[in-house]
Amino acid sequence: MLSAVHRRDDQRPVKRGNSKQRFLELIRDTLSNQHIEPEDNLLDVGMDSIGANQLSGAFLDDLGLDVPAYQFFQHKTVAALIKHISGNNETRVGRMHSHNEKTQSSNDIAIIGFALDVPGATSSEDFWQMVEDGGEAVHFFQPVENNVVNARGILKDPTGFDASFFQITPSEAEITDPQQRKLLELAWHGLEDSGYVPETFGGRIGVNCGTVNYSYY
Repeated sequence: MLSAVHRRDDQRPVKRGNSKQRFLELIRDTLSNQHIEPEDNLLDVGMDSIGANQLSGAFLDDLGLDVPAYQFFQHKTVAALIKHISGNNETRVGRMHSHNEKTQSSNDIAIIGFALDVPGATSSEDFWQMVEDGGEAVHFFQPVENNVVNARGILKDPTGFDASFFQITPSEAEITDPQQRKLLELAWHGLEDSGYVPETFGGRIGVNCGTVNYSYY
């Protein structure tokens, strides 16, 4: 699994006139549940880690609001979440809108950071060093039965996830897909490698991610 960070000058326009009712309607539509009410807990009405990412994408695509997936787990009720989004995005939306007016559109993209975690290497430096040295990334096991391949690539420390760093509760981390946890780590490492701090950078920074398959190591 790898993460590449890019910066581009064209910004997604922020849509004005967002209301709390519109937020509720978007949550209902995204989770395919029209019975969700403000006092409901999102986890009780069917939201999981995939749903949280779908909601995050919907808020960005439909309303132009950048709401990270983890924030949908942080607030116990829909009403608390909507209150947080309404208050937290006011200044950020204004800053992004002001930046959009000053920035000319461009299709130019620059790759400015990179991170990976593959069997035998946890960074691009380790990976290329392994390639140069002709290293072996496959781990071999004692065969337990006939006709079974006793070799496989193994990721280093796949369970070493720092939930508190990503403002995720331990209980949420336990039910989050392990590959999503690894993706969060790689996305952050890619940002570190790029040298950009999301909280202070006025524009938008994209993180492109990829994986070979969905097997667990």
